[in-house]
Amino acid sequence: MARVPSEIATKISQSATPDARKAMRSAGPLLRGAVNAGVRTVTLNGPAGTNQESSISQAGSAFRGAKDLTLKDDPKGGQFTNDHAKDLASLGTVRSLTLDKTTGLTGAALAGLPKNLQSLRMLGTGEVADEHLKSLPPNLKTFVSVRTGITDAGIKNLPKGVETLGLGGDHANAAIKNSPPNLRRLFVASQGVTDAGMKGLPKTLHQLDISSSHVTGSAIKDIPESVHTLGLPFSFRNMNDGLKNISKNVQTLTVSARDVNDATITNLPETVRNVHLMGDVSPERLQQLRDASPGTKITAETQDDYITKVNLALRGNGDLALA
Repeated sequence: MARVPSEIATKISQSATPDARKAMRSAGPLLRGAVNAGVRTVTLNGPAGTNQESSISQAGSAFRGAKDLTLKDDPKGGQFTNDHAKDLASLGTVRSLTLDKTTGLTGAALAGLPKNLQSLRMLGTGEVADEHLKSLPPNLKTFVSVRTGITDAGIKNLPKGVETLGLGGDHANAAIKNSPPNLRRLFVASQGVTDAGMKGLPKTLHQLDISSSHVTGSAIKDIPESVHTLGLPFSFRNMNDGLKNISKNVQTLTVSARDVNDATITNLPETVRNVHLMGDVSPERLQQLRDASPGTKITAETQDDYITKVNLALRGNGDLALA
């Protein structure tokens, strides 16, 4: 009876016979599951529930069909800890879990994740040691790590079936080299990644986004031909020469508007159907580019707007969503 006002539920209970109250208590979870069967996305702000029960346990009872779960620490609701993570097994239908600034959850909590989990986003947790990654659910397909303490060497401990990988922080070229063998999408936001790292990219990639100003146009020749969506939003050095080597399999390209001249953009292969410019682009320049390339969709946005979009992507939302 999760959606019945508490004062009404109390009056019903007070006027019921002892046998009726017992039946109401036993039927409660079933009724809540029926009422909330259509809820697919659940966000829990802190672990505090009612009657000394955690919010995770109560969500497992109330939202039997939940697929996407987000945990957040909250000043009022408290801080999630590894003890609370043990309750995640009650949410057996959950396939996607986001840990959003849950600093009380460490790598030890990974052992308690639902075994059928397919997507895990760790956006600021307590310390996670590389060894903890061996406890991840075996069927995991999407893994995002930002501010977790996982090292480049630890990436090799990810389940081999991971197809989407998002990394932020201090990762370097070794993280790319150690990535899962059948990766389809890779997103890396780290200044530690350089041109040399592009030589270690998996040959299975379909989508690649590298946010590092230390990756230059010289690396474009090393990007696998399997990539059809390429994002180099903070790469600006040697881009005019480098883009001459872009694969004809690339259909969508995001580049920095800085030091990429109009001639380079308008002379891209016809197979590049979408060009997105990150940075300050005047309306006049944008219109001139569109007029010169009528068969190409050319768009632009500011750096601040792009960073906002990246933050959404890490949470599985928006145009760049890592899903």
